Amino acid sequence: MNPLHFTLKQISIRHNAYLKKHSQPQTNHSKEPAPDIYTDEWHDLNWHEERSYHYSCLFRGGVLLSYTLGFLAVVFAVIPISGMLREETLHHYGFIFVLLELLAIALIVAIYVSGMSNKENGSGRVLFQNWRGNWQRHRTISEILRYQDAIVWLKPDNVIRKYQIPEAVLAAAIPSAEAMLRRLQILLAEQQAYNAQKKSEYHFIQHRLHAIAKWSFILTLVCCLAHFFVHSAALSALSAILPALGSCCHGIASTAEYEKLAQQCHQTKLLLDNFAQGLVVNEQRLLVDDVALRKEVKKFLDIVLDDRDKWYVFTSSSKLPL
Repeated sequence: MNPLHFTLKQISIRHNAYLKKHSQPQTNHSKEPAPDIYTDEWHDLNWHEERSYHYSCLFRGGVLLSYTLGFLAVVFAVIPISGMLREETLHHYGFIFVLLELLAIALIVAIYVSGMSNKENGSGRVLFQNWRGNWQRHRTISEILRYQDAIVWLKPDNVIRKYQIPEAVLAAAIPSAEAMLRRLQILLAEQQAYNAQKKSEYHFIQHRLHAIAKWSFILTLVCCLAHFFVHSAALSALSAILPALGSCCHGIASTAEYEKLAQQCHQTKLLLDNFAQGLVVNEQRLLVDDVALRKEVKKFLDIVLDDRDKWYVFTSSSKLPL
């Protein structure tokens, strides 16, 4: 057997055995934990979109800054022991690196306790503000309000129950068939453009982070090999700092789920494109056939709300690093 395959298989076997031995079954597991997401008062679409953007910036910024601070903490720890500084300089100013490392770690802890939720999954004013949960809640409400006309027009019981849509939202004026079709076309164009843009953004950042991580480990290998020919304090420092940089980039990419989100946007865009083609072909018939239009509206809602559900699952696995 290939030695590498044998080693990896043994690691996996021991890992699975450890999980079976120490893990406990979860008796109250639910697919989508959302006890308090839809119980608060609903406002208008712009308000919830602003809150969604606010909390998404806090959460994503917290992830980026925490991993960056972790990398800097490694840098501050490595420089004093690498031999790059003279002993006299280290004697007088070495404490600065210790303070900087402590500051980086303290900021990571501060970000964590500020952005995580408390035991009741609630939100505090200063600590445990539940950035991710609030982002998910306001993003979900924004999605429902964005498709309010379609939901009011169809009154789908499963959607109303699942998202606990208030009566005030459902009491909006019911659009005519022609108005509903025009609104559907506008929503469709917006979602096509949105998913295309997000796919490009997520793919770009994922590719960039992967490239930095890859070259960090390649350069680490070069530094290690160079040690056989050149004895340098800088090489010693780089041999420790570069893997930390690669791990930082990998951690950001894994936590933010850029690759999965890019794939999801791509799949949703394909579904919307196929849906748009059928809508163009049957446009005249839909203006006079109420039943057919209802089927098309329901199909559109299924696509966009399924996309929301998958986004919710992806972001639910993301946590602020500590």
